[in-house]
Amino acid sequence: MIRKLIQKNTELSKKIFVISIPITIQMIVEYLLNLTDTAFIGHYDIRGVTAITNAIYPLSIFMSLMFATSKGTTILISQSIGAKNFKEARRYAEVSFVFNQIISCSYFIIWFIFGKSIIHLLGARDDILEMSYNYVKIISFRFLVLGFVLGGNSTLEGKGITSPIMISSIIKTLLNVFLDWVLIFGKLGFPELGIEGAAIATLISSLVGDVILMIFVFLIKKDFILRFRGIMRPNFIIYLKSFKLGIPVGLDFMLWVLGQNALVFILNRYDSLAAGLFGIFGVILNLTVNLYMGISIAALNLVGKATGADDKNEAYRAGNLSIFYALIICVIASFLFALFPKEILSIFTNDKTIIDQYYKLLYIMAIITFPTALNVVGGNAIRGRGDTMWMLITQIPGTILLVFFCYIFMFIFNLGIAGLLIGIFLDELWRGVANYLRFALHYVKPIKYIQKRADI
Repeated sequence: MIRKLIQKNTELSKKIFVISIPITIQMIVEYLLNLTDTAFIGHYDIRGVTAITNAIYPLSIFMSLMFATSKGTTILISQSIGAKNFKEARRYAEVSFVFNQIISCSYFIIWFIFGKSIIHLLGARDDILEMSYNYVKIISFRFLVLGFVLGGNSTLEGKGITSPIMISSIIKTLLNVFLDWVLIFGKLGFPELGIEGAAIATLISSLVGDVILMIFVFLIKKDFILRFRGIMRPNFIIYLKSFKLGIPVGLDFMLWVLGQNALVFILNRYDSLAAGLFGIFGVILNLTVNLYMGISIAALNLVGKATGADDKNEAYRAGNLSIFYALIICVIASFLFALFPKEILSIFTNDKTIIDQYYKLLYIMAIITFPTALNVVGGNAIRGRGDTMWMLITQIPGTILLVFFCYIFMFIFNLGIAGLLIGIFLDELWRGVANYLRFALHYVKPIKYIQKRADI
């Protein structure tokens, strides 16, 4: 049955893999970068993992507005290319560069000055607070260029040209692993800097990767060429179109991040170790997400192009096939989580007490992967056809229910970290099902109509 499905959609499968494989490699490489930081710090000082968790989640809130414009322009670029309107596609890309860079520079000022106060609001105290702020203070310098980088990413993803993103990430990750080893533990004559060394390593390697990516963005001459003149002379009508699609995406992402921050706040009051474990399990879950994130980007791109070309049948097939391939990846990942839980957890800590006490939680992680795939890939398929408001609509009750479920299972049922993971599963489950139904039901009638007309 599976073979017949793939054979029937050979050409579409090729399109999915051409876009997704470089992105998947890039996401795995990015994952390895985060894993390296977490693993090195976990072995250096387990408190450092908690500190990074307290730093990363509030940073993500500020990323949401830039994420909004980036995703909005990615959708519009893919739809414009599908409609063969390359001039309009170029203007959308130029908008992404301008707006994101303005916001990004503003964030640098905010985080450099008020970073400690923001982290303190999450409940971080004493040595954890100082470690978190020292990390953020260094990392925040990337905001000085991050707007351009996100604009470059959205341009390439909208075009369906993903290899440059992969290449820059590979170089960035290899450099980060080396610098982590050198600066965290004080190798090759360098001082032992701990968590600050991890931050410096991440900053330097990220900036190198960013420069490489931007070189590709302005050198690739497929479909359209970005112009500095267009970037410096933005069209405000284009801005409005980008915001119309992008703002719901940004608010969606912001609400999700706020939910994660609420969990960190709860965990800091439950047990400082729990926040660190949450960070570790988040990194583990992201492994699976990163394996199919390329497929998710392919779904957004191909559904967007099909929508621009007014081909509803192609859009429906692209979304469904992308979800199918993502679920296959989840089957493989869940088996690995179930078969090697201790080995996976030992990557992040050498504390045998922690490993023996918490390794069984990876069984829950194995189950979480499936609704998460449905949510992520189905969500991007919905965004590809321009329906970004739906994701915001489901995220509003989703954020409330996530915190509610986690609190109930953690404290009322007294399940601790296991209760947290059960709450995350229930949230992902209902939103994954809701997103798929939203996507599929939109195309049922049009497809039946198309087939009926073809038979006449």
